[in-house]
Parts: sequence; C-alpha cells; structure tokens
Amino acid sequence: MDNIKTDQLTNLDLEIDEGATEAFSSAIKWTRFISIVVFCFCGLLFFAFLAGGSDFIEGFNKGLQKYNGSFFGLDGTTLLIGIIAVIIFVAVVYYFLFNFSAKTKNALVAENTGELGKGLKSLKIYFILYSAFSAISILLMLYSIIESF
Repeated sequence: MDNIKTDQLTNLDLEIDEGATEAFSSAIKWTRFISIVVFCFCGLLFFAFLAGGSDFIEGFNKGLQKYNGSFFGLDGTTLLIGIIAVIIFVAVVYYFLFNFSAKTKNALVAENTGELGKGLKSLKIYFILYSAFSAISILLMLYSIIESF
C-alpha cells in the first residue's frame, strides 16, 4: 500500500505557489546562516583543542581531581578525544542542514521537484541525527544527576 502512494507521489508534478516559495527562501537563508555559524564554531573549537592539547589535558586532569581523577571513569585524554568526536559529529549534523539549503535553493531556481525532494531528504536526516544527539545528551545528563545522589 505504501509503495502505491510513493509511486503516485513520484509521478506527481508538484507546483509551488509564491507563498511556499517565500517560506522556502526564508528557510534557506536561515538554515544556511545557522549552519555556517555552527561550522565556524566547530572549526574554532576543534583547532583550539588541538592547539592546546597537552596543556588542556593537564588542566583538565587537575580539574578532574575533585572527581577522584576521572569523570564518568574517563581520564583527560579520553575526554578530549570524546569532545573532539562530538565536535565532528555536530559538524556532520549541520552539514545536512547546509545541504538542505543548497539543494532547496537549486530546486527553486531550476523549478526541479526532484532536487527539492533531495533537499527535504537532507532536512529529514538532519532532524533524525539531531534528535538522536539530543536524546543521548538528555540521557547523559540524567545519568550524571542520578550519579551525583
């Protein structure tokens, strides 16, 4: 049944009115701006952690002494690697938001519904990854709250 609906939607020539075009244009501008700002911050954080690597680890290990030398059972080096992994993951997530803005802009200029579908697919992937990242963050916060009691 789902295949029939998908096939019918694939063959459908979609027309976008001026209101939808304006809404997409606004979304394109904001998603591009937000993704570029996040890319810049991720790049700055990534290079800051790499540049101050050993000094950061020493300072982090000194800060961890109040937690008996580890945080969640991890030392400073492992936490630094984890932080860098999170920065890379955030950059990948926002790549899909940027990809949405680029493909949707091209779709509106070329009036190509196939390209619009690809842009919306990138937005779908962005929301899936962002939701997973948010859920993991919430679980880690709950774990740290429970562990503090």
